[in-house]
Amino acid sequence: MNNKTKKNKKQRRIFLAILLVVLTGSALVSSTYAWFTANRTVSINSINVNVSAQNGLQISADATNWKTILSNEDIIEPARYATAVNQIPTTLSPVSTDGTIRPNGYFDMYDGLIAANDAGVYKLTATQIANETATPAGGRASADGKYVAFDVFFSVNKPSKIYLTNSSGVALTATSAASGIQNSSRIGFVIEGNASSGTAVADLQALKATANTTANITVTDETGTDEVVQQKNSIIWEPNNNVHTAAGISNGNDNYSSITGTVTGATVCPYYGVKAAITDGVDLDTTDSTIVTAINDTRSGYKFISTNNGAEGGTNVFALDKGVTKVRVYMWVEGQDIDCENTASGGSMDFNIGFSLDNE
Repeated sequence: MNNKTKKNKKQRRIFLAILLVVLTGSALVSSTYAWFTANRTVSINSINVNVSAQNGLQISADATNWKTILSNEDIIEPARYATAVNQIPTTLSPVSTDGTIRPNGYFDMYDGLIAANDAGVYKLTATQIANETATPAGGRASADGKYVAFDVFFSVNKPSKIYLTNSSGVALTATSAASGIQNSSRIGFVIEGNASSGTAVADLQALKATANTTANITVTDETGTDEVVQQKNSIIWEPNNNVHTAAGISNGNDNYSSITGTVTGATVCPYYGVKAAITDGVDLDTTDSTIVTAINDTRSGYKFISTNNGAEGGTNVFALDKGVTKVRVYMWVEGQDIDCENTASGGSMDFNIGFSLDNE
């Protein structure tokens, strides 16, 4: 073999090596990954919360002052009672939960991190988040945290099924550029407990769930027919379940195909919420039941509501027994959702929850 031939082969090998590096780098740049791997410091930068009630249903932020609409200010204004633990952070960052209730009545939340291992493969680790930050003495609800959490009190004069109104849902504000982050949003409820309307206010404020439970509530309709409603005290609601951006579709097909199959723009995608700390990195599409849980409506003590974008009205979210019921509300960006990916970070969201005694 002459020197010219050897030189040509060597140059060809160098060219192929360079081409492989270029193609690999291109793939990494164009791929989408969950949990905001590209820039974990970019979050949702504004949250508007509105909770409303209709048809005689009353709500309160403190079990004392009753009204039909609660806004950010009702939740974060100077603490109405000493034991209130509300938080509306200045930003939201991805977290995950399977809806497990801690003994203090709070959701068990996890902060995830996507990082490349020694082989250059992205893996997920997760850390349990400490309890919500207590409201500062004499001040407003905490601005710390990665998700929204606050308490609402409901008052009804008879056992009733509660439905979402047509105004319910999560959307980007009118001034936000389209990002798709609203498609990975979640709203959760913990039914903390119920007591008669004559119960001391301090006792109503102290109600809390200590574990996931299921109770039966007998509701009588207008015709006098009784219905036994199975009330699970941990509820997770996924709005916008059938809407995905092109980047969200790519993320689902690249990283979650073994769970979701082929993702299209209108696919309703199952997902697995984090249930335990993950110290050794795992694949994004893991279904290991020791660390993640399939989020569905078949588990004891858990209810999962999944609604199409714009079709939330008339959905039964829970039942309330006669008297006053304390409910803890959570709002977050679910890191395990396929739509929680790099290009979706940023923007401002409106969380609107309308409750009604009617299913229309």
